[in-house]
Amino acid sequence: MTSVSQAFVALQDGLLRGAWADVQFEDPVYQRWQQAARHAHREGHPAGRGSLDVATLTRQILRRETERSGQAVDLAVPHPTSAWPDEAYWQACGVTIRARQERHVVVRAEPWTPLFAGGVDPTAQAMAQRRRREPVHIPADPLFEEMTGFDAYSSSGQQQALRAVWFAAPGATIITVLPTGTGKSAVAHVPALSAVRQGRISVMVVPTVALALDQERALQALALSANIELPAVLAFHGGLTAAQRQAYLERIQSGTQGVIITSPEQLVSSLSSAMYRAAEAGQLAYLTLDEAHLATQWGADFRPEFQTLAGLRRALLDAAPPEHRLVTMLLTATLTDADLHTLRGLFGQPGPCDLIAAVKLRPEIEYWSAALPSAEERRAAVLEAVLYAPKPAVVYTTRVRDAKALHAALTELGLSRVGLLHGECSTEERVQVVRGWRAAELDVVVGTAAFGVGIDQAHVRTVIHACVPESADRYYQEVGRGGRDGRTSLALTLTAPQDWDDAARMAERQVITVERGLQRWRRMFQAAQQLTFGVFRVDMDLNPADLTRTNERSRTWNVNTLNLMARAGLIRLQHMPPPRRGPEDDERTHQRAWDEHHRSQWVEILDPLHLKESTWEARVEPVRKEAQREARRSLRLLGQVLRGEREVSEVLCDVYRVQASEAFPLDAIYPQPACGGCLVCRSERRLPDSGVDPQPLVVHWQAPPADLGDLMSPGRVTMIEVHDDQHRQQWLRRLISRGVQVLVDPDRTLLPAQLKALQVHSPRPLLVERSDLLLFAPPLASVLLAPSEWDSLPDSWLETSETPRLILHLPHHTHTDRGEPLSHISARFIRAVH
Repeated sequence: MTSVSQAFVALQDGLLRGAWADVQFEDPVYQRWQQAARHAHREGHPAGRGSLDVATLTRQILRRETERSGQAVDLAVPHPTSAWPDEAYWQACGVTIRARQERHVVVRAEPWTPLFAGGVDPTAQAMAQRRRREPVHIPADPLFEEMTGFDAYSSSGQQQALRAVWFAAPGATIITVLPTGTGKSAVAHVPALSAVRQGRISVMVVPTVALALDQERALQALALSANIELPAVLAFHGGLTAAQRQAYLERIQSGTQGVIITSPEQLVSSLSSAMYRAAEAGQLAYLTLDEAHLATQWGADFRPEFQTLAGLRRALLDAAPPEHRLVTMLLTATLTDADLHTLRGLFGQPGPCDLIAAVKLRPEIEYWSAALPSAEERRAAVLEAVLYAPKPAVVYTTRVRDAKALHAALTELGLSRVGLLHGECSTEERVQVVRGWRAAELDVVVGTAAFGVGIDQAHVRTVIHACVPESADRYYQEVGRGGRDGRTSLALTLTAPQDWDDAARMAERQVITVERGLQRWRRMFQAAQQLTFGVFRVDMDLNPADLTRTNERSRTWNVNTLNLMARAGLIRLQHMPPPRRGPEDDERTHQRAWDEHHRSQWVEILDPLHLKESTWEARVEPVRKEAQREARRSLRLLGQVLRGEREVSEVLCDVYRVQASEAFPLDAIYPQPACGGCLVCRSERRLPDSGVDPQPLVVHWQAPPADLGDLMSPGRVTMIEVHDDQHRQQWLRRLISRGVQVLVDPDRTLLPAQLKALQVHSPRPLLVERSDLLLFAPPLASVLLAPSEWDSLPDSWLETSETPRLILHLPHHTHTDRGEPLSHISARFIRAVH
């Protein structure tokens, strides 16, 4: 047993003295309780019942202290008032009054043991917040430390992904798959800030305004610490004023914007003209697609501009000088085989296209599920779970009306710190909810799948599904909102019978039929304008003959048709520069040109038989059927999880396993299993499994060859004898200025200040390895700093290598691992330089 925390002692003391509002808490749970209590005292309950929010958060504190200390914990709180809960509110969330004192009541939180849990408290692990993901310490390369202030990478996947980007060839694509919490965002942020120093621009495409603003804040903070100047506005979205948008475009033209954060819709429309000009000037450095797993949704019936974006990217690559073509980064935490195929097809050309995947399942999440006999009983179970489960909490539904009903029911119970976010919310409503969520002003958010994409809240403890998601991927994405701080979280799914039919309908994606798709394509192609050989401009506002009125839904089906054809390989979507106003064009002429450009899509015909029904049956129909088969399979796998038929990590490894193909032999992803507890694990009494961190490798490296001809001999390692640290530093500056990129420093003899000074002499980032085995070192010119205590040198460094290798050693290093003096073997293996 252990004692209660210092925060609990301080809270109890503050409550007894009436000074709880003045206590300085560092723990997020106690900060949240204090914020809720302050809100309760400001607002007060009109009926004098106090705050149910305070009651539920008091429960969380008591249960956490109980789970951690191993003994029941009591807390003395003031008697019921308009701010402090009354007895009914305490009882509503499982808190009992143990004793009544003159000015206080003593309360204790009882375990929650719903019928489906078999006498166990399903919230116990999440309440305790036990650490399930230990932080790793991989020494940072000097540029990473300079840009972020961190002396270590979050994971080996982050390290290797950044190195792949740093040494990518112009026009290359890097697909990065990193689990949540392993540093995915920095893979985009660090290169972008480096490009700002070179006077170039990086573009980040994100799915939501909330994420754009979040990325803006993160980049501004990094830039400030790295002493890099950025404009105040980085996120380009519909909420900007006309003056702000104009100023933004002017900064792009002048080359001072540095970083552009926007949506695919804004990039392919309002910003496309500026993008072409920047590409032609060689200013575009990086194009990053965050949350790239959304490609299949964005490219089908959710966000069709995703595939238009692929055409814009190809056009920007063609417009740029060859040596200044932008590098594309596709970032995601999860990727299925179909997703990877889609991303390669959209963004893999001209190549090379590297996959850096360090996929490991989340060990923090404990999975619970229960099937309720009716929608009414499920609703009651969800409301009870929200009152008893630790906060912050997210409640997911499939239908908007269900989200609205649950939100209304929770507020009717007496909870006031509850938000609502769904697909019908306005931009202002979304921003308000996300702001309150991040500021800990909301304890619960009820929402549909529209809530959560890119919304990073590290301390989420509970994710409740009051529905059955249509796929195992959506389910895992949503439960993954919890436990991002590396500590235990609860994933609770409560289903009703109708949910499975709803999920099955959702899983059958709205992919247009061959008959209807061909009908739409023939109409568009009949009126198409040929621009060059095989490339046509089609009008997206055209309707089939049986439709007389153009509307947004009809236009979306046209886009859907083209996307399906592109996935089947019949066409390739292209993008053309927007019209530029000529000196003789009046406003009306220019506006007509813009309107035509907006309703147009450019397609390159890849199959000359694209108008034949037999071609559609042979090529398009298999794509439709495969999408439907995969959707049914994913829902079937989710059912195995929720019914306890298979262990969670086993199923999720099936979902996210990618098999190598003959065309892409290196595209294999084998997720590392991990499970924080599920129905199968509990029935078999298995302990939580934190899994093993994967170690990815970089395939393609691009760097100028080192100019070391006067030091190197073919097939030999160069031995350089140095006398002291100053002499060694002189040699390192010389070698780095001539192309050495990798420093192997097992003894960590180089201090951060020394590495920073050396980085100045290299046009590329220096890479620092700590292992003499070079397990993850790239094929670049390397230098080994032999540790002072070594009596010998590793044989691996005496073998023939295609890349230059040098060894800096002090005079007393005289033997190899073979036991021979260096002087005896230098003629065969080593060229000594003094």
